[in-house]
Amino acid sequence: PMDDDLHPVVKVIAAVTALGSGVFAAVVTVVAFRGGTVPLLGWETDGGVIPGMFALVVAFPMISMVGYWLGLLVAMPLQWLLGRGRGRRRRG
Repeated sequence: PMDDDLHPVVKVIAAVTALGSGVFAAVVTVVAFRGGTVPLLGWETDGGVIPGMFALVVAFPMISMVGYWLGLLVAMPLQWLLGRGRGRRRRG
């Protein structure tokens, strides 16, 4: 479940980033098993078990991690900017 304190725009960015990195990692894995060229990376492979296992064990986690950090890099400053008027207020 997503945090209710997040701004709706930040929730959408988090969901799109997660979906995009998951789909891209799946495409990389399929190309690694079947053969072809990976979009955006230009990695060409004839396919097979060895490149496929490399994609599953190394590439998939790395793509997921990079997607996570890119999502945070965009979402957290937006949360700070958009959430300034919401939530707890300081007593003073």
